[in-house]
Amino acid sequence: MQFKAKSKADPNVIRLKDGESVTGVFRGEPVEYYQHRTPDGQYVQAVQGEMMNGKKPQFRFRLNLCVRGENGGFEAKVFENGWKVYEQLAALQESGYDLETTVIRLSRKGSTVSDTVYTALPVPNVVLSNDNLASLGAVELKDLTPAFATPSQPLKQPNPVHTESDVPF
Repeated sequence: MQFKAKSKADPNVIRLKDGESVTGVFRGEPVEYYQHRTPDGQYVQAVQGEMMNGKKPQFRFRLNLCVRGENGGFEAKVFENGWKVYEQLAALQESGYDLETTVIRLSRKGSTVSDTVYTALPVPNVVLSNDNLASLGAVELKDLTPAFATPSQPLKQPNPVHTESDVPF
């Protein structure tokens, strides 16, 4: 018999709650992927357009966000989100903001899937010094590979069917 240990949230992944925000500078390239949520709340990797239980897969992306750490220096965290924030970041980049040198404020409003909105805006009047840019360039970036339940392993084992004759008691 195997019981799963209660999973703990990854401290390297940014999880904003309603009304919270985080400020930082993006580094590196985004990792894009698709996922499905299973009925028991697990996420499995999906292929774009591949339906599961009548639902389309969700587009997700991960990107390193350098934030101020407890010691005052910069440290990388994983920022993960969906298509709407991806579009906001792409629009900022296309408008001339270099996301690797621009301080961005990411905010969340809402507490459920249906009412949550994220915003990504450049922080006005902040210009990073050459020292800060050098410090950001030296930050060790996080692995952006998402952890999924392995689709080849069933998430739940079906109960076997027994007849009266093969039940040992």
